[in-house]
Amino acid sequence: MLKPGGRLGICTGDKNHPFTAKVITTEALQRAGIINADAESSTPVNAEELESLLKKSGFRVNEMRQKKDPRYFESSEKCLEYVEASSFGNFLSNIPKVALRLLKAEVLDELEKRRTSKGIESVYYIIFSIAEKD
Repeated sequence: MLKPGGRLGICTGDKNHPFTAKVITTEALQRAGIINADAESSTPVNAEELESLLKKSGFRVNEMRQKKDPRYFESSEKCLEYVEASSFGNFLSNIPKVALRLLKAEVLDELEKRRTSKGIESVYYIIFSIAEKD
């Protein structure tokens, strides 16, 4: 709850550009028949939707920008650890344990293919927004 003139800052992923490890995981889940190609993204908005939601909620958008943020990990395991830690324990939490081991192995193999001279690359697209309550 903000009074008029109160400022709100939001930083979120962009559903139009899911991060590399998420794309790889989604493709592996589709190949395994666990989800279909039309499965909803867990990142709820893109920049246009976020701006619309803010305006409908009585905010004036002062700033809206997107940033491509490549991150590099020393190993595919470290990349997957980062994804698991940053998803509050929800990453693949609904996958049966028997399938989880195989799925993670496939994701790790695919991540390894992204190795550059800087390490395993996982690209994130971030939306930053600053809005003011009307």
